[in-house]
Amino acid sequence: VREYVERLYAPAATARRALAPDRARELAAWKARVREAWPRVTVDRVEVGDGLADDVADAELGATPVVRVRVALGALTPDDVEVQAVTGRVDADDTLTAPRTVALKPAGGPDLEGRLPYAGILELDRTGSFG
Repeated sequence: VREYVERLYAPAATARRALAPDRARELAAWKARVREAWPRVTVDRVEVGDGLADDVADAELGATPVVRVRVALGALTPDDVEVQAVTGRVDADDTLTAPRTVALKPAGGPDLEGRLPYAGILELDRTGSFG
């Protein structure tokens, strides 16, 4: 019973309080705004490297290559989104078999086209094909 209360009941009660009528309206308005703006969000540039290997495919176990992206948010702000990289091992068909997400953080101001840079570190903690 204790585990039920701690893992399920208490978080559900907290979530209910957080969605009081005013908060629910704010959340609905935010979701509508994001849905409206989402088609204009683009990831325009992706770079991966660790500064040591010319090609991330040649990186060694334990390397920590940096992934950098430029994102055009359109009408959205950085507070509206979480930019993530999805990485993991790939099979013979280049399909991710054990995907992981890595949160990317803002890494400077907008470029001349208004795109924002984000960056994060990938940890190569397994051998094999990586994507």
